[in-house]
Amino acid sequence: MKQSVISGIKSICKIITVLLLLSGCSHKQTATQENNRQIVVSIEPLRYFVEQVAGNKYKVENLVPEGADPENYDPAPAQLIRLSNARLFFKVGQLGVEEIWKKSIEEIAKNVIVVNTSEGFESPFSEKEEEEHIHHDHGHTHGGKGDPHIWSSVGGARTIAANIKNALIKTYPADSILFEENYNKLTSGIDSVEITLTEILSPVKNKSFMIYHPSLTYFAEEFGLEQLPIEADGKEPSPKQLKELIKTARNENVKVIFVQREFDIKQAETIAKEIGITPVEIAPLSYDWGQEMIHIAKSLAQ
Repeated sequence: MKQSVISGIKSICKIITVLLLLSGCSHKQTATQENNRQIVVSIEPLRYFVEQVAGNKYKVENLVPEGADPENYDPAPAQLIRLSNARLFFKVGQLGVEEIWKKSIEEIAKNVIVVNTSEGFESPFSEKEEEEHIHHDHGHTHGGKGDPHIWSSVGGARTIAANIKNALIKTYPADSILFEENYNKLTSGIDSVEITLTEILSPVKNKSFMIYHPSLTYFAEEFGLEQLPIEADGKEPSPKQLKELIKTARNENVKVIFVQREFDIKQAETIAKEIGITPVEIAPLSYDWGQEMIHIAKSLAQ
């Protein structure tokens, strides 16, 4: 409770700091809102998708740098000031940093158009199954609206790309032809990645893999895999739970354990050592979406 209050006070202080800095700025806008080509995104994969559709005429920045935990990242005042000067802000939907700073963004960046890139995403799970995945895999509900890691799937990538294209056309209609052309190239690339993933994963007989933070839920479902998260209710597993995870890894004949640099890898290393394998580092938050998806698939196939 005390930590929550302290966090709230820090957030309020940061908002006040940003507002003071904004009110003290004497610079004049060099362009109208319609010509403002500044775009901000929440994470690196979104920067990739936006840049593919928008092209090099638009400047795209992200709030959460690669390697930082998007569930708990605290944007700096300078980042929020850049956001306040942007025309568009693309978010995943229910990512931790987006939920934590939702009110702050609304207060600081009142004129920024916020686009939810997961809008219209059709989860392969029923509502009950979705809730079970959230409870067992995460232990937190991301605002009660579902697993946010849709970019780590082919279907999610298509949804994100479509929402980005539609928002760009609506905001910058003069470049609509450019956006349509770039969007078609992007979707063609996504199709190619899907074909490659299918070719790599089709021969794989061992369908189970372990991962510390369950960010591959939709990817696993798309390709008939089973994701076994190491996190227990969004927390590090207890010694008892760790023993159970080692037992599960042996029973499921797990050959791959994924780790990410955003999270502690000690438990994953312990499990890997017990079953005689080496953890594989992946980067679902990487800018190079297609390359990373193929890296994950190849790691499962080796």
